[in-house]
Amino acid sequence: MHRPRTYPAQNLTRARILTCWVVGTTVLLAALTGTVASAASVTFNVPPFAPFTGSNPPPPWNDTAGNHINAVSPGVFRGGGSDANFYLIGVAVAGSSNQISDYTFRAGMNCYSSTDLRNWTRQNAGNVLNATNTAVQYASGSVLGSTRFVFRTHVNYNSLTRKYVMWGKTSNSPAWSDQTYFRATADAPCGPYTLVTSDANLPAPGSYDDDNMYVDPNSTESPKAAYVIYAGGSLDRATHIVKLDSTYTLAASPASNVTITRLFSCSGSSCDNTSITSMEGHSIFYRSPNYYLVGSDTTGWAPNDNYYLTAPSMLGPWRRSATGTTRYLSPLDTETCHSQSNEIIGPVGTANTYVAFFDRWFDGTRGNWDPPYASPAPLMSHSRLIVQPLNFDGSGNASMPCVTSWTLDINAAQSDTTPPTISNVSPGTPSTTDATITWSTNEASNTQVEYGLTTSYGSSTTLNGALVTSHSAALSGLAANTRYFYRVRSADAAGNLGVATGSFQTAASASGATTTTVNFDSGGPAANSNLNNTVWGIQWGSSTWYYSSPYGGFSTNNISFRGATILSGSFTLPSGTRLVSIRATNRSGSGNPGASTVTISCSGQPTLSQLVGLDSTVTLTTNWSAACNVVTITSSNSWYTNFDDLVYR
Repeated sequence: MHRPRTYPAQNLTRARILTCWVVGTTVLLAALTGTVASAASVTFNVPPFAPFTGSNPPPPWNDTAGNHINAVSPGVFRGGGSDANFYLIGVAVAGSSNQISDYTFRAGMNCYSSTDLRNWTRQNAGNVLNATNTAVQYASGSVLGSTRFVFRTHVNYNSLTRKYVMWGKTSNSPAWSDQTYFRATADAPCGPYTLVTSDANLPAPGSYDDDNMYVDPNSTESPKAAYVIYAGGSLDRATHIVKLDSTYTLAASPASNVTITRLFSCSGSSCDNTSITSMEGHSIFYRSPNYYLVGSDTTGWAPNDNYYLTAPSMLGPWRRSATGTTRYLSPLDTETCHSQSNEIIGPVGTANTYVAFFDRWFDGTRGNWDPPYASPAPLMSHSRLIVQPLNFDGSGNASMPCVTSWTLDINAAQSDTTPPTISNVSPGTPSTTDATITWSTNEASNTQVEYGLTTSYGSSTTLNGALVTSHSAALSGLAANTRYFYRVRSADAAGNLGVATGSFQTAASASGATTTTVNFDSGGPAANSNLNNTVWGIQWGSSTWYYSSPYGGFSTNNISFRGATILSGSFTLPSGTRLVSIRATNRSGSGNPGASTVTISCSGQPTLSQLVGLDSTVTLTTNWSAACNVVTITSSNSWYTNFDDLVYR
């Protein structure tokens, strides 16, 4: 039975931010006394998992120059673009500040690069991210000053801005108060990073504790959707997952987030988006078909049994298990190899291994594997970074085995840059409203189809993460007698994406109804003027619509609202018809508040609501089944969203 624990208030408020650091204190993979087993593999020799005290810590983990790896609770990430290296980045501890309770952001950050996750070389020494007194909107005083703690730094590459984006946590020293986030960006993985000073517009609770940052590998957006995951601290004891905008530095607008609350006992659906305790030390990864969120309880510097939740998407629902029972990463009372969750990266290697980089804290005078909690706080020179492979059973349940030696075949995995070969693509025989696209791949890979009225597509099927070689995706809600373009997508276990394109024509409606497409190219008023009365057989009214020259994703004339304060407009189609689809584009620019939520409604028909991201163009398909000709369109960012290619039947 799991030993009951009481958690002192001071430990709860500090939320074990455990900055595992690796400097003077060695990170642990502790002394990852690693040997290179072969040109294609590396061996990780991990310290004994029996609790140890300051009198007998394992030797430190050194970089390729023989110096201690000095990076607190480091984030581990892959390079962007063609960069196949791994990077490890974290706060450096000054030589005169060994005890965490005395630690402040005086030595800046350190960054290391590696090709195999075992051997690390220090990069850009002394110029990664330095202490600064730069004023910021989102906190009083400096967030990176010499009197501040800085922890939990995580970095990802943004393929659109071609920037590396860092998120981290900062608080006052020594009171662990005024906890907030910070962000910084750089052109290279090891910097130099520049502090972002604007408010990120994160939702409640207004406190920011342990965090992580994650880019969804299954996202079809450009750039791929990114999320910041953080604990609400003592204000709400919840975990918040917030989608970021296309820069990865601001919360998406409109907000797209989920909150995981603390709930000790539950059953069935009441367990959705709950965790058994307050969660910190968040690690997150995807392994088909689920996303995994791993975290620890808040027990100060003492280790505990880390647990995890899974979800079909980043926004949940996050579940403890099919039965509501909490799933622990290691057997109860083993304290997760006497460590705390920090970062998990994968899949890597020919075995598609998921590698955990976890923190192990010690105070230099006694073991801190059980209450009473270590006092004084841990010494960095006696703490270590545990590096372990994760195991998965046939049901996708994860476990960390606490092995003392293991081998990763990493180089061979990096050579797998070949996407699946796609063949035998067929749309079958489409009906008036449906089509099924099938294809084959030469290796196991996932399944998804993008489709729409142009080669910009705009719609997509839900990603099927199962890795298979025979693929099938059903498309529904299509318009009769209409040509559709599609692109099939299949990514293998290494993330290599293969695509193939095609088109098909849906069957004509048995009723003989005809489809009309209004492309606004000609026949209207002069471009860039108000659109009034009846044009193209559609009644536009006299106060809402505007006829625009090419804009955003549209290379021909189109329509929009005629003022920044107009959020909604109606038009009347010919009697007896219904709207089938319309395309929308949202161009970034001065004054544009961001992504737009577009809704389309007509009395008696289901309302369509769809997000149109910045600099994206989508096709909105109504799937209405009956005549309904008085249509209302709403755009949350007013005239910054334009419309084209209106189809009605």
